Amino acid sequence: MLRFETAGESHGECLVATLSGCPVRISSRRDMGIQRRSRHRFAYRLTDRLYHQVHAVSDEVRSFYIREDGVDPRKLVIVQNGVDLEEIDRAPAGPAPADWGLEKGAEVIGCVANVRPVKGVDVLVRAAEIVCRHYPRARFLVMGEKQQHTPHYFNQVAELARSLKVAGNIHFCGRVANVPAALKLCGIYTQFSRSEGLSNALLEAMACGLPCVATRVGGTAEV
Repeated sequence: MLRFETAGESHGECLVATLSGCPVRISSRRDMGIQRRSRHRFAYRLTDRLYHQVHAVSDEVRSFYIREDGVDPRKLVIVQNGVDLEEIDRAPAGPAPADWGLEKGAEVIGCVANVRPVKGVDVLVRAAEIVCRHYPRARFLVMGEKQQHTPHYFNQVAELARSLKVAGNIHFCGRVANVPAALKLCGIYTQFSRSEGLSNALLEAMACGLPCVATRVGGTAEV
């Protein structure tokens, strides 16, 4: 089995598998091409015909690659992301509110997202300002890497929160080891992504029984 992680490398995977005589070649498409450049589109069109099957995580992703890359619809099969419900059920109770600086009685709204522009954390901050006007005890937990990917964006988001006077209502928790346990601390889940294939975080939140508010992107509306 060969596995490549980036849009550019996946073409190398296909060529190596073909030249080595691999009898079955399958590709997986998990997003709406957010990291692609024009050269990737050309390479996909050349190599897609070498795959026996292409998996897409949602109907929107499937439609995107048929439209943009001309993938044969007969090859494109929807295989949605899954959630281990037993693992969700086995997750321990979430951390105590005080562990994350939350006062008793706070209305906790969760969001699992690395702080990157595509995840729309700036939109979350603007939404938080509206929510907190009416529910000042609302607290937003943003669970994900803060500065690893785009430190300048995190600084912009933090400054936006300060300027809108909601910095005290938004907690940037960093990477969380046990997301299902943390979600059990929340009463609502929200997601403001600008692009998604099919969000694992959203599926986990739904599996935890949380009401979810999310942008209509990618496969989100399908679940």
